[in-house]
Amino acid sequence: MQNKFFQVLNIRIIAFHFLGTVLLLLSLRQFAFFINIDLLKMVEQYGNEISWKAHLSIDQKDMVLKYLSMVHQAGFFGVLLGGILSAYVCWRNFVHTNNAMVVIVLGYIVYRFDLLALSDIQVLLLYPGKIAEANGLAGTLLINGIYLLGCAVLIFFSRLTKRFI
Repeated sequence: MQNKFFQVLNIRIIAFHFLGTVLLLLSLRQFAFFINIDLLKMVEQYGNEISWKAHLSIDQKDMVLKYLSMVHQAGFFGVLLGGILSAYVCWRNFVHTNNAMVVIVLGYIVYRFDLLALSDIQVLLLYPGKIAEANGLAGTLLINGIYLLGCAVLIFFSRLTKRFI
């Protein structure tokens, strides 16, 4: 039974869909950061030191915890959405959906252990937002989110990707 599972796997599909899932993960995190821009401006103003926490009341500290929790969960929704899109594309192209299961597992490992934060890949992927630095933090987050979402959609639904696979 295990041998049959590995026989239907297509490494190229898994690689492309995994890249699309990672881009969705980062895109949804960028959009989640965009929700409470005032908090990010406060952190930017006071730096990454402990000093900005001193300016918060108890209610605001609860808000910060909820905000950080929501940003973290946005990555999980990116992995889930990437897995659903991968399963849909595999089903539509008459490819076995075991490929989508592998994509979900790999995406969850990246999400769970926060492997993107440890690498320079995230810096490279978020570089287009530097164009909008003049517009402030909101412009940077918006440009990055749209760019990453567009790249992910292209990877999942492009005819060039379908031909290569």
